[in-house]
Amino acid sequence: STDTFAIRPYKYKVKFSKMPLFAGEEFDLNVSAIDYNKNLLDDYNQSDVNISVEMNKSSLICDYPDAEFNLSSLDFTNGESNNTAKFDEVGEMNLSIVDNDFDQAKGGSDECNNSNECVSVYGYDGKDSKGVFCCNIEANPKQDINLSEVDIKVYDLNITRAEINTSNNKDWIYMDNNLSEFNASPTIEITAFNKEGNQLHNFDKLCLAKDMNISFRYNVHNDNGDINLTYLGTIDDNNKSINDFNKTIEVNKSIFIKGDTNASYAFNVERNSSKALYVVYGNLKEINFTTNGIAKNENNLSTDLNISMYYGNVKTFDVSTNKDNIDVKVYFTVYDDDSNYKPSNINKAYNWYLNTKHTKKEGEFNSTIHVSDDYIAKDKYNSDFDISVDDTSDGVQVFHITRKDDSIHFAVFHLTLDKNSSNWLWFNYNNKEYNDSNGSTCAHHFCFAITWKEASNEGNDAKTVKSGNNILGTEAPVSEYNRTTKGVKIYR
Repeated sequence: STDTFAIRPYKYKVKFSKMPLFAGEEFDLNVSAIDYNKNLLDDYNQSDVNISVEMNKSSLICDYPDAEFNLSSLDFTNGESNNTAKFDEVGEMNLSIVDNDFDQAKGGSDECNNSNECVSVYGYDGKDSKGVFCCNIEANPKQDINLSEVDIKVYDLNITRAEINTSNNKDWIYMDNNLSEFNASPTIEITAFNKEGNQLHNFDKLCLAKDMNISFRYNVHNDNGDINLTYLGTIDDNNKSINDFNKTIEVNKSIFIKGDTNASYAFNVERNSSKALYVVYGNLKEINFTTNGIAKNENNLSTDLNISMYYGNVKTFDVSTNKDNIDVKVYFTVYDDDSNYKPSNINKAYNWYLNTKHTKKEGEFNSTIHVSDDYIAKDKYNSDFDISVDDTSDGVQVFHITRKDDSIHFAVFHLTLDKNSSNWLWFNYNNKEYNDSNGSTCAHHFCFAITWKEASNEGNDAKTVKSGNNILGTEAPVSEYNRTTKGVKIYR
């Protein structure tokens, strides 16, 4: 008796023209048909041999476990098939080449489509209804090359966005020890692409994202000598010296989602309330990948991002007047030398310059004011004055004060800073802690005194304000001066 059967290759052997492979980049794929003794079947000529691709290990959860592969079939001439191939996604590749149509090509039926179905339907002899042996023999190339260890890697790993975010959404911050109050946060976006510019969704925390390190390089202006920085984030070391302003952060694969993530760290200059510091200025010039081998192209970024860190203070002045209605100004200032990095050149005291960038957002005085007859905070005269307070503008806050009892010739106004702003605005040479409660003195909080003098003909009279022939009102002659009276010297 006779049976109809066909002879096919024992195995397919796969060769890649180069390693590693990169998503979206073409490579040469050579497949050889071999016999049981691993010899080339040079008389094997076959077209449209179906192949299948598995991209990832079963333990991974990938968006595209079967990423697009540009080959679905192979043509063999003299036992070899030479192809140009590419994968569009990253993956850990298991490549299976199976001649699923072998039975049909040799005149068999379409009743069996794969070896498992053939056995389950036709039994272990594998014959179909026409008596053709249709079952596929083993055609898994993993015995010849461990394809499960072949990665399709990222083609381009880019820093697609960079910025320095701050707590006050400006290009400067106040020096402060509490990073939850004031900090600068260099922030970047990292995106993985294939060669065609498509985002690689499999570069994900649940799939094939990788840990990496990113370095930040600055040009720094600092006239203070050795000072310290405070950091928040995953950085490469614990060195806080200003001389080590540059940092490398660790970006963990656990924060990547579908090929993209944001990474940042926060820092500020440590502040001592009794030691003022000059302005510290940083210009972020470069952001670089320092971990190699993740992508074919790890593209660094040149930037021109600036951040200034100011040592803040408030300057108040005692005033002298002969009017009941007066406006008193207080000034939010920054300590600096003759550098070009201070917010203005308006000098309010030696090395203290008006911070014209300061607004209510960075802290100001509220309406809680103790009015006393000396430099100790108490509410002795509160009912004798009407006081209103403007919001801070251009670094200046104005107090509108009306004296209702003209028998009062001297009063001290004890001010209260809003929220926690004393942390970055309080300064005292003698290291006195900030305290604005009743019973505290002007050595522990901000205050100013007003002295009322009788009108005279010696230049202290109220000045009439006119516009053309129209009298608009009177302007109080107010003189600002530093306080040294009553035995309290204010070192601010």
